[in-house]
Amino acid sequence: MRVALNILFPLYLRYGIKVGIACAMAYALSFMIGSPYATWAVVSTIIAMQVNVADSMQAGLLRLSGTIIGAAIGVGLLVTMPKSAFAMGVAMFVVATACGFLTRYSNRYAPISIAAVVVLLTGAQHVTSGYNEAITFGLM
Repeated sequence: MRVALNILFPLYLRYGIKVGIACAMAYALSFMIGSPYATWAVVSTIIAMQVNVADSMQAGLLRLSGTIIGAAIGVGLLVTMPKSAFAMGVAMFVVATACGFLTRYSNRYAPISIAAVVVLLTGAQHVTSGYNEAITFGLM
């Protein structure tokens, strides 16, 4: 029976179906809880999904911890950096470069870079336009 399943539905076809179902569930759950950021739930699902459950759990935990650390870095930079597009661009470059270099040692630094740059980018768009809630917007 298992051989027939493997022939009809090869591993990566099953993986693709699993990712599709997980993305649909993340999108639906985001709407059910009233989150206006359903897109990010889908992106996070795609990033965390792996071929087997144990690897998915590890990737999800790395993404969660990386997001928390990256968001803290992003908020810290939003608070301390000069409020100009150039300064925010330099901060994004430095964070992405540092984390990119650190991925040489471990892939766990990639989510930190992603989260820090997203917080900086979204927050900086509002900081430079005079929006007072840049940190809240960046964290959302």
